[in-house]
Amino acid sequence: MALRLALRGVTFCPRQRRLVGFVRFLWCLLICASATGAFAQMRIVDGDTIDVDGTRYRIHGIDAPERAQTCGAKSGAWACGKAATAQMAKLAGDGPVQCATVTKDVYKRVVATCYADGVDLGEAMVATGYAWAFAKYSDIYVEQEKLAKLRGVGVWQGPAQPPWQYRYARRMPAEQQAPDGCTIKGNISNNGKIYHLQKMASYAKTRITLSKGERWFCSEAEARAAGWRAPVGNNAARWPMHWVCSLSFGPFGCRYAPLLWPLSGLNGFVNMG
Repeated sequence: MALRLALRGVTFCPRQRRLVGFVRFLWCLLICASATGAFAQMRIVDGDTIDVDGTRYRIHGIDAPERAQTCGAKSGAWACGKAATAQMAKLAGDGPVQCATVTKDVYKRVVATCYADGVDLGEAMVATGYAWAFAKYSDIYVEQEKLAKLRGVGVWQGPAQPPWQYRYARRMPAEQQAPDGCTIKGNISNNGKIYHLQKMASYAKTRITLSKGERWFCSEAEARAAGWRAPVGNNAARWPMHWVCSLSFGPFGCRYAPLLWPLSGLNGFVNMG
């Protein structure tokens, strides 16, 4: 507007008019770029972290594979970590990216919901299968994860270790305590891929060697979905206790089980706890 007022009433030759038009174009471009933040500096760190104008944002509600992480597929292992980083770069494009702060994590990073051209980056990453819904902290994208899993896209093409387990495995030795809430041992032996629950007699002697492809699971359903099975002969460990007592001691039931159990020959077969 100021430029238009300054030039009002001034007569220009054709060359000058072209020059004035070009100056107006540059002025408009500068104003538009400033308004949209097109000159903001942006860097993609990985599939769930971006830097915008010097601020690091951890995308809220998702957890993407780490850059060095690989995942399974019918055709073999693939670099899902690098692919997730590339997908975030594709979604963010050249910007602008706007982020709304949700909180700060333990690493003092800003946790935020970020958008590029109106697209929720977190939602898009989960929907395309390049990130897990980080349900431990938010269930906002759980439905998108279910749909991606049904479609078998991204990390859902085959066996894939969730990034929180991957990070834990890199921080700790192989034969260590189980990740928080994920106590099922996924062992690989001559008998195949077998998972072991804490209440099974085989649990204590089973060791997990992550370098061999063995892993921890948070649920039996997760273990079975990844291709592991329960050990033969341990299914009885999951029977209701009153069934076992009735089958073993008849009318005495569980009342005298602690006294009769050592004499039954079944001691150790079923976990009384």
